[in-house]
Amino acid sequence: VGLGSEVLPGPPPIDASTEHLREPASQLQLTPVTAITAGLDMVFKGVLQGAPCRVLMDTGAAYSFADADWLSAHGFKLTPCSPLSVVVATSQQAETRHAFRGKLRIGGVTTSVELRQLPHLLPGVQVILGCDWLRKHGVIIDSGEQQATMVYAGKR
Repeated sequence: VGLGSEVLPGPPPIDASTEHLREPASQLQLTPVTAITAGLDMVFKGVLQGAPCRVLMDTGAAYSFADADWLSAHGFKLTPCSPLSVVVATSQQAETRHAFRGKLRIGGVTTSVELRQLPHLLPGVQVILGCDWLRKHGVIIDSGEQQATMVYAGKR
């Protein structure tokens, strides 16, 4: 199920429902709520530890991140991690020294995540899943159909 030619102009209100997702027996097809036309990145609805969020799958990010203010507002407990210097989308440099470890649900699948705390991600995005998470879960992004397929339980 793809978006067809419709690309949403900006972040719509968060809706934690999963009616827009289709889950076959062995694979999860995700249809983004927004396709970012500058690259292969797509934004999906998710739930992090019970909190609805917008999740960007970012093929250009080596690691996964969560917005610092959003994490704080939800009272998520952070733990120290190795320092990492990151160049963000605005070309500014930021340093991350803390991470949140928990459960993220996308569609009918819940996975463990380690999200490095990062200030000022992108407007309307609370979580960025980078190549660390995308590779671990065998995510295949089909830019033509504007959908992603995720491996879970060892199957596609």
